Order: sequence, then C-alpha cells, then structure tokens
Amino acid sequence: MINTMTLKAYLNRFIFTIFAFYCVNISNAYDFEVDGIYYNITSQTDNTVAVTYENKMTGDYKGDIVIPDIVEYNNIEYSVTSIGSYAFYECGYLNSISIPKRINSIGYNAFAQCTKLQSILIPEGITDIGTYAFYHCAKLKSIIIPSSLAEIGSEIFGYCDSLEYVTIQEGVKSIGKGMFWGCSNLLNVTIPSTVERIEESAFIGCSSLSSINIPKSVKHIGTSAFQNTGLYSIVLPDSLKRIRTHTFKECDNLISVTLPENLDSIDLYAFYDCSKLNSITIPQGVKDIGTFAFGNCPNIKSITSYIISPFPIKIEVFHSLYSKAVLYVPKGTKQAYASTNYWSKFTTIIEMPDIYPITIEVGEGGYVSYNDQTWSDSTKTYSVEEQTPVNLLLSPSEGYYLSELKMSPL
Repeated sequence: MINTMTLKAYLNRFIFTIFAFYCVNISNAYDFEVDGIYYNITSQTDNTVAVTYENKMTGDYKGDIVIPDIVEYNNIEYSVTSIGSYAFYECGYLNSISIPKRINSIGYNAFAQCTKLQSILIPEGITDIGTYAFYHCAKLKSIIIPSSLAEIGSEIFGYCDSLEYVTIQEGVKSIGKGMFWGCSNLLNVTIPSTVERIEESAFIGCSSLSSINIPKSVKHIGTSAFQNTGLYSIVLPDSLKRIRTHTFKECDNLISVTLPENLDSIDLYAFYDCSKLNSITIPQGVKDIGTFAFGNCPNIKSITSYIISPFPIKIEVFHSLYSKAVLYVPKGTKQAYASTNYWSKFTTIIEMPDIYPITIEVGEGGYVSYNDQTWSDSTKTYSVEEQTPVNLLLSPSEGYYLSELKMSPL
C-alpha cells in the first residue's frame, strides 16, 4: 500500500511530467523557421515540409502571407507540399495568403477563425482538405473548389458568414458533411455533373440560397442537407431514390418541389414546416412515406398521388391536411385510397383523367404553334388529358401548302 506521503510524491511527479510534456510539445511545434514561416519536416527522404505554427494558441501570422514552393534550411532545399492542422488557426489579422501549386493537402482547422481573410485561391492539385479547415472565416466571399479534390472533411466552410459564391469544378464527386453549414449569405453554388453525393447538413442554414441546380449524377442527398435554406423551388433528379430525414425541413420559402420519377421513399420530417409549399406530386414508385413528412405545411392545397396500389401510412404523414387539401389519385383507384389507412382520412378524393401523349412532327417549309411555342423542322411531344381539345396553328411558308394532317391510333 502507498502511504499518503508517497502518493503525494507520485502525484507531484505525475503533474510535473504532464507539464514538462506540454512545454516540450509547444517548444517543438515546428522544426525550423524561414522568413517568418514555420515548417515541420514531413519526409527526410523526399525533403518535404508542411507549413505549421509557432504556437497554435496565439495566432502567429499576420498581414499578407506568401508560402514558397521551395524553402532552404541548413543548405537543404525542401518542397512545401502541405499546410498542417492548425497552421493558421485563429490568425485574426491574416489578410491574404498565396498557396503554391505543390501543396496537396490542407489540414483540419488550418485556417479556422481567420476572421479577416477575404479571399483564398485553392490550387489545382490539392486532394485533401481537413475538417473545419476554413471554419468561420467571416470575411471570405467566394471560393473555387478544384477538380483534384477527392477527400473533403466536415464543415470546411462552416459559418463563413460573408461567403456568397461557390464554384465546384468538374471532377469533384461529393459535397462534404456540413460543408457550408450556416453560410447565411450564400447566394449561388455551381455543382458539376461529376458530383454523386451531397452529404448530410451540407447546406443547412444557408438562408439566402434561393435556388440550386442538382445535376442528374447525384444519387445521394443526406439528412438535413437543405434544412432551413431559402430555396423557392427544387427539381430533384431521377437518379435519386430516397429523400432522407429533415432534408428540406423548415424551408420557409419553398413553394414547389418536383420529386424524381424513380423515388422509393420519403423519410420522416422530410418537408416538415415548409409553410409556403402549395402542392406535392408523389411518383408511382413510392413505397414508404415517413411520419410528419409533410407535417405543418398548412398551404398545401393539392396532393397528387400516382401510386396505383396505396399502402398504409401513419396519420401524421399529412398532419392537418386531410380536410384542407384535395387528394388526386389515378383513375380507378379512388375506392382503394378510401379504404386504406390513412389515405382514407382525406375529405376529398378525386380520380384523375387518363393522360395521353401527343407527338407533333413538322417538316421544313412551315411552322406549328402550340402551347405558346412555335417551331419548324423538328418533333415535340406533349402530355394531354383525355377529352381535352388540342388547338394547333399551322402556318405553311410561302410557296408551300398543307399536304397531310394525320391522326394515328394509340
């Protein structure tokens, strides 16, 4: 058994050991310094270094910083290939930084809370940006994500309050978790056709983002990806099969949504509290709708369902809409909906008429006008409800006459 005096001695030694380790850790935070920039050697074989800090607790760098391609120390030339974690953390007086093309990675928290940093060019060739790398860079206004970027950490631009414009270049495959979380002034994001995944909370809280084009390549949109954004309308690509929990929750300005034809499921709270949403169309292939998926959407006046065989849903799915909204269903399915929980709670269920395609082919030498469109020498196809008149304006060019008007059976 250790007596009281011995235990005290052990504790004193333990405390001293921790303090000594902390001091050594700080004093050895870098391997060398050249022209006011601190470096760690990352490979003695390849002679590579990473930019680092003198003391990560103080914010060492100020003004305008230019990181060199090559740095010489003790008669050895080193290539600068990375920016280490916390390298510029809380450098509140850092105005600008120039990053060389040799840099291939930026560590986590590398530029976090650099509150005066207004612009930064991320060079082509960078493959990895760590979590919180540019978190709360409050003056940063625009950013271009290079095509070489393969690994994207969480919330790398989170709470960049002044960020307005983002261009993601062709080649990038995913938009990371919480990547633009809380960027309340973000106005425009360009997403390339190479992006396949938009991870959870990617744009949560981007309250100024009123529109966004999601390319057909996107197969996955994560939980809360667009929660509390300023979107007015959204068209979701047919490559998407599931709308996850909270994806569009609290989108106060959202008026219209186009759901993908291949959609399988709509998760709980997916469109909860979208107070201006006025209608919804549910594709035929949907097999599950989660609790409160359309809860607290008081302005929905019509729900169009193309589901042929309705499945039971929980009463909270459409919350308070059962007596307010009209449910439109495929021809011949009204009785099935009226006898299936809780579709049966709708006060008004109306069967839709059949829809038929109409194809209009026009050769050279004339014009056709239909639905406020005029064209020649091409073919267009429209969908028309049964027993609906079709009004065409046929205009032959000078020297031509109408030779044939043909109605073909279905």
